[in-house]
Amino acid sequence: MPRSPISRYDWIDRYLLRYGPATILGAVIIAYFYSKRRDFGVTFSLPFGKYETASVFLVLGFLYAYLASAPMLVFHFSRALFMGRKPNWMRRVVNWGTVPLVLAIMCWLVSQGVDPGLAIMGSVAAALWIIVSFDMFAAYFARDRIYRFYRKISARRAAGEEEFVESYRTLREHGNAFFILFWEIVLALPAVVALKLKVIDNADGAFFAVVVLCLYWVMPATFAWSIATRLEIDFAEDA
Repeated sequence: MPRSPISRYDWIDRYLLRYGPATILGAVIIAYFYSKRRDFGVTFSLPFGKYETASVFLVLGFLYAYLASAPMLVFHFSRALFMGRKPNWMRRVVNWGTVPLVLAIMCWLVSQGVDPGLAIMGSVAAALWIIVSFDMFAAYFARDRIYRFYRKISARRAAGEEEFVESYRTLREHGNAFFILFWEIVLALPAVVALKLKVIDNADGAFFAVVVLCLYWVMPATFAWSIATRLEIDFAEDA
């Protein structure tokens, strides 16, 4: 079945609504940390005027929004495991393990002398990252189930139920727009905690922290390539 071209309304739903508000929020977050750069020991300043600097923040805000949306890719390719009609042990682990995980991390941070408010932010961010990583590993070791899901959904879409497909696609795209805003805030939490605790006081340390945070953040999403390749191989061998 040939892929239909993306219409103007599809472009608005899939891209403009998804990354428009996220770009603005990302620019605000980047601008906030830029204003606090000296607290991280960074003395660099942008050599631009007001409007040029705003443009730079918008570009960086878009890149930040795309980076922040990495966990959504993990949830997307693992949705067949955790959102089906039949409960499974992996979903139970996620459902019942989240609350004690957050509490355990929070108690440990408080025991280290961290302010309770900062401990809550840090523990929530850490717990969410662990959940995303768990989804990644669960999806990798349950590729057969994901393959069966894609085969079934492809057959149903090819059957001509376009109205129903567009209904849930539109609903999900609007949900994606808000979900990205959520993940942008979560990604900023470790930097806020580091700022409050003053654990970074020089430019080299700030650069290293950004690199490590980005690596940890995108690592689960990089498994999408492996899973997609496995699906391709299974599809070829299933002919």
